[in-house]
Amino acid sequence: KTVLTRQTASMLRVAKALCVSTVLFAPALADDGCYDQLDTHKCDCRTTEAVCKTRGHMWIKCKSCRLPECKKELSWGCFNRPRHQCECEISEGQCDQLTNKSWTHECWSCCHHSEWGCYVRQGHAQEGCHCEVEESQCIRKWGADAKWTHQCHVCKDMDKITETESDNTKKNGITTVTLILLIVGIVLIVLLAVLVGLLLRYHWQRKGHVQQSGGHNAVVVGQPVSADVTGDKSNC
Repeated sequence: KTVLTRQTASMLRVAKALCVSTVLFAPALADDGCYDQLDTHKCDCRTTEAVCKTRGHMWIKCKSCRLPECKKELSWGCFNRPRHQCECEISEGQCDQLTNKSWTHECWSCCHHSEWGCYVRQGHAQEGCHCEVEESQCIRKWGADAKWTHQCHVCKDMDKITETESDNTKKNGITTVTLILLIVGIVLIVLLAVLVGLLLRYHWQRKGHVQQSGGHNAVVVGQPVSADVTGDKSNC
């Protein structure tokens, strides 16, 4: 009986230790995550609560941990600074008017269920989501037939496309400027070569003229010849 009691006590201690280890080092639950409120403003869904606290981060309920990892480059949403949370159903225009809230592309919790765009009602000639239209233009362009919504999921790749187009535009601009500078450089080199050629030609022509004329300081050697007007002309 004493042996069984010792065995039971030993098993209880092992079970208790396992429970403590499970609490401290178990993987995060479906919606628990380690929120980095200092730098990335992202939730790490793979770490543990103990490790999270050693980093100085916050162990909270992360919506992003209920879904697959966000692979988008930009995830827009309205960030609530006091609560350190993103509100995905508040538009940019509304967010900018609210206190202690800011519109940001780092709302990763909004990744899978919030894509902003201008939706034109079904049955309209231009029905569907218009991703290139801004919030301020949406109602002005289609009136009551349109609304600004976070459910335009077809717009999920527009940020990447826009960024790519912007990069291409910058590259084309750089190429054009480089080409212009190259043409200007060639023209200047040609003009300089022509100018040097003209100067050399003038120099050699001037040197040849001086040699033909005997030079400016030429000295005539000999005696002057004069006509004898009083001489005897009988021998002529």
